[in-house]
Amino acid sequence: MDHVRLSYTEWDAQCTAFATDNPEFNALLSRSVQDLRLLSQREGDEAYFPSAGTPLFCCPFGRDSLITALQALSLNPAIAVGTLRVLARYQGEVEDEWREEQPGKILHELRKGEMARLRLVPHSPYYGTVDATPLFVMLADAYLETARNRLGGVGGHLAQLLVGQRRAVDQHGGMGEPLVVLDQPAELVERGLNVLLQP
Repeated sequence: MDHVRLSYTEWDAQCTAFATDNPEFNALLSRSVQDLRLLSQREGDEAYFPSAGTPLFCCPFGRDSLITALQALSLNPAIAVGTLRVLARYQGEVEDEWREEQPGKILHELRKGEMARLRLVPHSPYYGTVDATPLFVMLADAYLETARNRLGGVGGHLAQLLVGQRRAVDQHGGMGEPLVVLDQPAELVERGLNVLLQP
């Protein structure tokens, strides 16, 4: 139980503190930060990533995790890092029609239960989504901008995120659907690389 309490204390310390002159609104903000921690988990040693909801969707869920991380970027940029790392780890590698996997594609949902382990359901992970891959590219770019402007620089861990971002862009330009959400996806990756390489 002490471990859980400590994780919430550490979470609070990592998050941006927001305050107003309205005590009720401050209580709402504080509760929202705690609720986000409740919905967030770790995959191995990675930073936290948000799940889609408890109890049924307490798992990596591409679109939901990415949108939440994007919306929480000013609250805690580490959420974006955890989300990007976890999703990059499971990024599509091969063509698999049953799981709708394609090289570079970002997962829709990952299950680790008995049915997924026995391959009775395709969620090991399942890639049947059109929005997670472009959202991954958008979050990676938004995090790069935040890291450069707000945090004063980017860490070495971003090189692996950029590889995942490049693979996601390539997936849409290659055998996957065209990436229509972004006007210049290659330019975003190039800008991200430039941000990473600048002193």
